[in-house]
Amino acid sequence: MEIKTVSSSISSVQSEALLVNVTEGASTLTGTAGALDQALNGAIRDLLQAGDFRGKPNELAALYTRGQVPAPRVILVGLGKAEDVAADRIRQAAAAGMKKARELGCKSVAASLPDAGRVPADLAAQALTEGALLGLYRWRVNHTDASDRADPETLLIVAAPAQTSEVEAGARAGEAIGKGVNRARDLVNQAPNVLTPAGLAAAAEEMSKEAGVKCVVHDDVWIRVQRMNAFLAVGQGSANTPRFIEMEYKGSDAAPIVFVGKGLTFDSGGISLKPADGMEDMRGDMGGAAAVIGALEAIAKMKLPVHVIGLIAATENMPTARPIAPQT
Repeated sequence: MEIKTVSSSISSVQSEALLVNVTEGASTLTGTAGALDQALNGAIRDLLQAGDFRGKPNELAALYTRGQVPAPRVILVGLGKAEDVAADRIRQAAAAGMKKARELGCKSVAASLPDAGRVPADLAAQALTEGALLGLYRWRVNHTDASDRADPETLLIVAAPAQTSEVEAGARAGEAIGKGVNRARDLVNQAPNVLTPAGLAAAAEEMSKEAGVKCVVHDDVWIRVQRMNAFLAVGQGSANTPRFIEMEYKGSDAAPIVFVGKGLTFDSGGISLKPADGMEDMRGDMGGAAAVIGALEAIAKMKLPVHVIGLIAATENMPTARPIAPQT
């Protein structure tokens, strides 16, 4: 999804839906919601007065504008009480609103920032962008049936002229974080016969090339030279040899922060075989490794002034003819 910042009023933006937040219990509509309500001849106010929409957290309502503004529909999302509005509330509201936009088949969405003023513009834009990306996430790679509705292709974040640069910076940060989180989700969701230790190493290299991170992948010969014997013992029952992955982002000359991610791409239990019930979830034993890869992506794309190293020992634990035996 392409994410852009535009300096405009929400009621004049060309898009297939306007995403507007409304707080709970407000006696009057002000700011963006108030201006849009005026353009729609009181349609939002009518919803509130009828009690059909109250502005409760993540509550949704859709209005059709009938040509009164360029966008054909408005999606209202509740933020809850104004005094409770924080970045996470904005994140959740954006996720709910964007999923509704997808349900309605919208290809483009224009979203306004909350008017409550309790969250700085850059943080609000970051939270809105994160919520949009995280809320729309679906794992479709191994599915053969087509999606009923495609994701929106464009998100326009509407900013006041004085806040454009702040909103743009926040949106870029939110995009980096959202994409890093979604990459980690993709890795955890991938089938373990695809995401073997070599597959996880290839995924780390792909991210590193895209984000400008240094990445070195070591094979089992190097691992043996380093005398990582416990690591080798876990992997010796698998036909897929282990990999040791080193990633480095150097945005500072300071001493590094080191992230270590568990990289068991499938953990059957080895000779001490785990129960069949829930065995399919053992592909998630590399969730720590996925988190490290996603974190390095986000940090590098935000160009943070930090020095970060990511380390992953990637292997399988399988019950073939050569597993390590339990020992005391």
